Amino acid sequence: MSFSFHPNTKDLQFHYIYTNNFIEIEKDSPRAVARAISRFCTSPIVWEQGVRKQKNYKYSDWMVLDFDDGVTIEDTLSKLGSYVHVLGTTKSHQKRKKGKGKCDRFRLWLKLAERCTSLENFSYTTRKLGDLYGSDTAAVDGARKFLPCKEIYSIKEEGKLFYILNKPAPKPVQFTQEFNGSRHKFIPAFVKSLLVNGPTGSRNFACYKIAQYLSKNNFNQDEIVAMIMGSAVPSKEATLSEVRSAVSNGCRAAL
Repeated sequence: MSFSFHPNTKDLQFHYIYTNNFIEIEKDSPRAVARAISRFCTSPIVWEQGVRKQKNYKYSDWMVLDFDDGVTIEDTLSKLGSYVHVLGTTKSHQKRKKGKGKCDRFRLWLKLAERCTSLENFSYTTRKLGDLYGSDTAAVDGARKFLPCKEIYSIKEEGKLFYILNKPAPKPVQFTQEFNGSRHKFIPAFVKSLLVNGPTGSRNFACYKIAQYLSKNNFNQDEIVAMIMGSAVPSKEATLSEVRSAVSNGCRAAL
């Protein structure tokens, strides 16, 4: 089991310094992780030649959930405390931040059941856990580093382990352009991209915009709903009524 750390502890305020020279450390113990994240800039990711870039992603034996938006430590441990983990508070823990009040701010390192060599699956799993448990869903990229924790709050050396999820393949979407008399049904290129790849932001807003543009291009609500439900746009938890509501709003905006 491995993770990465940077030996420079003097220039933590200069983020640009922490691009090269990350060192892989082979330690299986959560206590070794706790010691490292208390002092060094660290990452659960190991990179080729220690260069912190997404294209250099090699593997991960751990994943990290970053909490800074109101989720409490107690609530998180009630849900995830049975897993092998290290939980450390960050320097902003219970301090006021610009635009935000006081709240628990912390990171949870979770040990994986097996090594992950796919950045796509690593990011997908971290984002899914973020959606489920309230951590930062932006902290999932393949070049993520974390500054030292202020204090170690919890360590669990034995327990359950997390398995990486496989990112599902995009749902196939069939595109056709139809003529209904003089009314041409046309799908813009950016709408096709959303349907095939899914949105990077709000899925409800993506449904709204797709409906707005397709409605202007002579598709009716039922056709738009069917197209979206068969695409990569809705989350697994999305219901037909939620999609239909967003589509209805988008169609009204197109009038």
